[in-house]
Amino acid sequence: MKVFYAVKRSVPNADILTKMAIENGISPIIFNSLKSLPTSTDSLQGGESSRATLDHFDIDLVTDAAHWLTRKLHLTVFGFDVVVQEGSNDHVIVDVNYLPSFKELPDDIAIPAFWDAVRKKFESMKV
Repeated sequence: MKVFYAVKRSVPNADILTKMAIENGISPIIFNSLKSLPTSTDSLQGGESSRATLDHFDIDLVTDAAHWLTRKLHLTVFGFDVVVQEGSNDHVIVDVNYLPSFKELPDDIAIPAFWDAVRKKFESMKV
């Protein structure tokens, strides 16, 4: 199994969104889930905050989760989103996609990985 990951900016904590809404005379906070919410200003801007974000990301835990999802859900090529809770560093799976986006990976990595997974699944079904 191959595991790829991309660390992305996160939406700010709900209290920040609520404060922004109140300051702009908007209530309640309504958003289109297909559009991005404002991101935290200190996430992955480079320097120390970027390093801190990566320091809290546990790739071994995420890899274990990928193996567990593979076994439990019988998935071959899939993606899932993990949110790391600020402060506690708890990792929470918030979304699982049967066919993930490969937009963070270069084509020369994504395409061979995809076809390798499909080939292995096909070969395992012949037995």
